[in-house]
Amino acid sequence: MKTKQEIRKEIKLLRSRMTETERKEKSGRIVKQIRETAVYAGADCILCYVSLPEEVRTEVLIRQALSDGKRVAVPRVLGSEMAFYYINGREDLRPGCMGILEPASYCEPVRVRYGAAGSRPVPVIVPGLAFTRDGGRIGYGGGYYDRYFAAKEGFYMIGAAYDFQILDQLPIGQHDVRMDCVITDMEAVINLAVGDSKAEAH
Repeated sequence: MKTKQEIRKEIKLLRSRMTETERKEKSGRIVKQIRETAVYAGADCILCYVSLPEEVRTEVLIRQALSDGKRVAVPRVLGSEMAFYYINGREDLRPGCMGILEPASYCEPVRVRYGAAGSRPVPVIVPGLAFTRDGGRIGYGGGYYDRYFAAKEGFYMIGAAYDFQILDQLPIGQHDVRMDCVITDMEAVINLAVGDSKAEAH
């Protein structure tokens, strides 16, 4: 099996060869599929990454979710950790860690209640370089998502990927957070049932 480093290098190369038109078209199909999921339809809030130029584009999803009346929270890196903050639009974003747009300092942090009775799962749109159909994921190596979601339940993890980012197997470690669903421009693969313990974002 290839190492994580080898896989990251290969996927980055494939992504770099995509045209701008391909990225927009494929991202549009992925966003459409995300919005058609039951977990998105039933959510009051979503957590979503802010995309880099070669990633699956999330700006349309963020804009549409706000238009759909949902609260949207995006990540900010704080040293070796990550936290999510609510935004009302692109105007609330500022250049942050590694040039990624992050929520401004005045944005409200997400606070999560665990095991809230009758609460609905909170969908999380997760970036990554490679995924498997059983929920495996390889990110960029920083471990931010793995650490943030390691002890948190009640989130519905949705990996957003181009079709070529789906591989048969990955060298996944025990601390790597798994996806509940992986959505590409070609298919949506539901992997794991959402647990009984829910989280409610406020």
